Amino acid sequence: MAKALIIVHAPPEAADCRVLFYELLDVGLDVQVFGSTMKKLGWDEAYPLPGIHRGSMKALSALMSAADEIITF
Repeated sequence: MAKALIIVHAPPEAADCRVLFYELLDVGLDVQVFGSTMKKLGWDEAYPLPGIHRGSMKALSALMSAADEIITF
């Protein structure tokens, strides 16, 4: 099974960005979010929705290396 990494370059305060997060969670994908984005969205480390995890540049680099396809928008 191919692994795709989806990178969203939308301002975190944009409504479309929030909708995308919830759509990705609804289909069971693991969503990693940078700490600065979590802060802008008002999410803390104990964010109640399963599937959202705090990411890092190191984690992003590892995901990019492991991905068969990278999709950005």
